[in-house]
Amino acid sequence: MQFGLEVSEGTLPRIERGASGESRPLPGGGAAHGIIVSNSEILGGTPVFAGTRVPVRILMECLEAGDRLDDFLDEHPTVAREQAVAVLERATAMLVSDSIESAA
Repeated sequence: MQFGLEVSEGTLPRIERGASGESRPLPGGGAAHGIIVSNSEILGGTPVFAGTRVPVRILMECLEAGDRLDDFLDEHPTVAREQAVAVLERATAMLVSDSIESAA
């Protein structure tokens, strides 16, 4: 499973899931390091914001419902603004990239 959460250009990092249940952050360092982890002991391995039990999908669901980023952050104070912004920036970059590739 791949998640494109690296803010800089390059290959998409993967979430590594440890057999023993340990959290493994996205490899690659930089802005992506430590934004999202997957751990079988936390919500059954659902990708969550690092250091929290907040699934990344909740951010997308909130925005889809019309909530503002500040609303999400107020409701989930364990998520850093930088984490949420990095996820959204990369999601935007992926959508733009996919649109360009589809048009070609």
